[in-house]
Amino acid sequence: MQPEGLKALLKKLKAQSLHVTLETTGSYAPAMLREVVDDVDLFLMDLKHLDAGKLNDITGGNGELVVANFRYLAKNHPEKIVIRMPVIPGFNDESETIEAVLDFAASNHIQEVDLLPFHPLGASKWKNLGRPYAYEKEKMMEKQKLEPYIETGAKKSVKVRVGG
Repeated sequence: MQPEGLKALLKKLKAQSLHVTLETTGSYAPAMLREVVDDVDLFLMDLKHLDAGKLNDITGGNGELVVANFRYLAKNHPEKIVIRMPVIPGFNDESETIEAVLDFAASNHIQEVDLLPFHPLGASKWKNLGRPYAYEKEKMMEKQKLEPYIETGAKKSVKVRVGG
């Protein structure tokens, strides 16, 4: 949300020959991405859902913009992307959604996907913001639930890690 500050910081980091990883939702103007791409070595890009309507309804994010930024990066720098998918009960934990993300990765030559099992550790943040936390009754997801996707990803030439 502070593009000028980000650009200045990236320039300083690269001037010191530091490896730069940017963790991002990808929900910003494509022009911003084009301005910083050369100064970022690795993008850890959050991808919660490929259904733009569902993403918007739950997170307020612009799914079409997120996918457009993924596609730009994948076309020009697929080696710089790791998809990070927080797996959230009742939102994106069904196999069709996870497999769609793996298919998206494979079709865009993105070689790595991290499936991040749900945990309720963010509940206090919601409470501090005075907002209701929809997942209060959900327990921490067992990593084993997501491990079968390691093999699924391998069949699609996508390295899947459970956890991040």
